[in-house]
Order: sequence, then C-alpha cells, then structure tokens
Amino acid sequence: MLQRALLLCVILLISSIACVDAFPLSGGNGIVNATVYGVTTESGSSYTNFHIDMSATHLGLSNGYLVELVDSEDRVHGTYEDGTNFGFGYRDADKQVVRNNNSIRGTLEFVVPKDAIIKRLKITPDDLDPFSIDWNGVPITSANGITMAFYSGQRMPSERQWIFDIKVTNTKNTTLSFSTEDFALRDNNGWIYIVDSPDSREMKLLSNESLRFPITFNDVGEFARPSEILFDNVTMDIGAWV
Repeated sequence: MLQRALLLCVILLISSIACVDAFPLSGGNGIVNATVYGVTTESGSSYTNFHIDMSATHLGLSNGYLVELVDSEDRVHGTYEDGTNFGFGYRDADKQVVRNNNSIRGTLEFVVPKDAIIKRLKITPDDLDPFSIDWNGVPITSANGITMAFYSGQRMPSERQWIFDIKVTNTKNTTLSFSTEDFALRDNNGWIYIVDSPDSREMKLLSNESLRFPITFNDVGEFARPSEILFDNVTMDIGAWV
C-alpha cells in the first residue's frame, strides 16, 4: 500500500512533463488538402479495426478521393468500399459525412492484421496526383532511460474496463525491473487509475531490450475519457487515440 501511495505522489509531481501530441496530421498536393484528427481502434483475435476521423478540402477540381492505409510492412489496405471511398456529391447522411463549403469530414474504417502498425495514409483524388499523410504521430515518448510507445486503446463492451497495447524499451545501461501494476491512467477530469487485473505480472528488460504487452485498467468511470498513460517518470498523451 505504501508503494502505491508513493507511486501516486510521484505521478502527480510529473504531470508537467512534455508528451508527444500526435494530431492533427496533414498533407496535400497543392490542390487538395487532407487532415486526420484522431483514430480509435477495436481489436479481435486476429485483426485490428481502425476508425480514422479525417477531412478533405478541394478547390473545385476533384469530387472524390481513394483513401488507403499503408502499414509498416508497406502492405496496402482499403476500406470495405470499392473504388473511391471519400468524396463529394454521393455520400449522404447514411455515410455520416459532414460538409462545409468545399470541405468534407467523415470517419473511414480499415480492418488490418492485429499487429499491423500504420505507416501512412495514401490519398488519391480523382484525376489528380496522389499524396500521403505520414503517420509519424504514433505516440512515443522517453524520459530517463525509458521509452514508451502506444499502439491502441480499447474499451471493453458493457464493462468499465480499458485495455491498452503499449511497448516499453529500456535504453539504460542496467536491467529495468517493473510490474504492469506500475502503470497508471489519468482521465480527462484528472482522476488516476492503477492497473489492477488478474493478468498483472513482473517483467525485466535488459539494456536496449523492448517488450510489447497489454495493460488493463478496471473500474474506470463510465463517462471517463482516457487522457494519459503514466509509468515511472514517463507521461504519454493518448487523448486523440481513444
């Protein structure tokens, strides 16, 4: 109990440490511009479902766009729809696209293999040159010999439980010993939750060794929105990813 109390004190003291703020991400070809505002995920046994909130603006020369997801292995993934999947003039309320003058905004859905990591979005406007939005926004942050990367967050249906897919890298010259219970979650109202689940475990990382694993938070407020993941002296902003 004393160890957890001390951990909470440390967490509160490090809240001002700078973090990676991924979004928005933008790109264009001089005629068409596109912006990604955020992404949410759903995971199954063999797949991850990315829901990408984005917009596009045109200068009257393009009515539609083909948006494709390229992963870190350079595999290309399309949405469920064939051909152009984001555009003007043919996607109405049933597609949940919002229009504002020469801009549209909507959410596209991509189903990819479970461990796939987004590298970039490729946008191909009708009759115009394609362009990409590089996915350099996967949250990665470091402090005092520890690097943490965040890949996805999922709220379990009908449960007040959140599961996050993260990776920790030990860049120290010594072995890093820690437990999944050393991680904490801060929500949008400042409440802090500690990992407390049956899958809690102790881990050791050698120098320059990395490990990717899930962490689970139970009894999270029904209307709480995850804001930051906290570990040791590392603070990661995940607000745009969940």
